[in-house]
Amino acid sequence: MKFVPKTVLTVASVAMFTLTAVMIAGVSLAAPGGPPPPSPTDPVPPGLPIDNGLIGLGIGALAIAFYKINQVRYKKTRA
Repeated sequence: MKFVPKTVLTVASVAMFTLTAVMIAGVSLAAPGGPPPPSPTDPVPPGLPIDNGLIGLGIGALAIAFYKINQVRYKKTRA
């Protein structure tokens, strides 16, 4: 197996970027809430709520992540 420092640095930089993005998102989610919700007498706005598809989005994101990881591994072993 051949050690390629550039690949290791690329993977480390992607990992650091992801960690930084998660930390920033966590801080923004911990911020104080906005105004109180509207009263139940208000009409519901048109459109679909986001939380109905969160599980599907998560599964899709995991599938794409595994595909990309395997694609990089296959490319590394082929070269």
